[in-house]
Amino acid sequence: MRKKSIVALAGMLVMVFTLYGCWGGKTVTRNIRVIAKAEVGGKMVEGSAVMGLRWQASDRGRMYISTNTEAVILDLDGRGTVYVLNAWMGDDNLSYVSYWPYLILRIFGMKGNGKLEDFPRLRSAQGRYPVEPLVGGPPQLPLMVAFRDETKRETMFEVKPGDFAGVFGSDVRFAGLWFEFTDDSPTDSGLRNRLSVMWKANPGFRETFPLRDRNGKLIPSVDYAFPQKLGKTAFFRRAY
Repeated sequence: MRKKSIVALAGMLVMVFTLYGCWGGKTVTRNIRVIAKAEVGGKMVEGSAVMGLRWQASDRGRMYISTNTEAVILDLDGRGTVYVLNAWMGDDNLSYVSYWPYLILRIFGMKGNGKLEDFPRLRSAQGRYPVEPLVGGPPQLPLMVAFRDETKRETMFEVKPGDFAGVFGSDVRFAGLWFEFTDDSPTDSGLRNRLSVMWKANPGFRETFPLRDRNGKLIPSVDYAFPQKLGKTAFFRRAY
């Protein structure tokens, strides 16, 4: 019996070290500061947040991506607030979280989640880059949203770059997005307290946007209204 226990323990240790070699032995962690700017009444305003991005060795020479991210808060000097999310809308009109690692890989010519041979480039990358739609990539900038009432999730709506004047005033314009590699730690700005509506059950939200139709059938995700497409992880995520 004792011999079997020793054999079982040895097997477990082999498994642990194998997993460490696969997942923990090869890791690249980079932080980027995402900067959003707008012009309000002739004055430039800015919001930023640092995102933590980690690429780990996976099977077959591929990488696994995890993120510590939160929305960039862009306050428009009393006109309203825009939240820049780590997400985008796909061709099927569904929301996909994890825009920033995807964008970086595309900018540096890497495909999919990237491969292990991309590690040196990710480690050495420096500088500031404008965020622009990429050919063959997401059809737009990452999602930007606002709330008509920040205490009610159902009032969330998308704000596209050309929408700023119509939504916030004729003298308000979107000035652009940039990301910059940094050694600063990921931001924790208290967003979960400011937008607690995204982290709790909202009966009003479910009444306005039910998950089932009047016949009791589940509504397909492709038919969700805009606020249903985005959950809390698009606003705040801690994955490592």
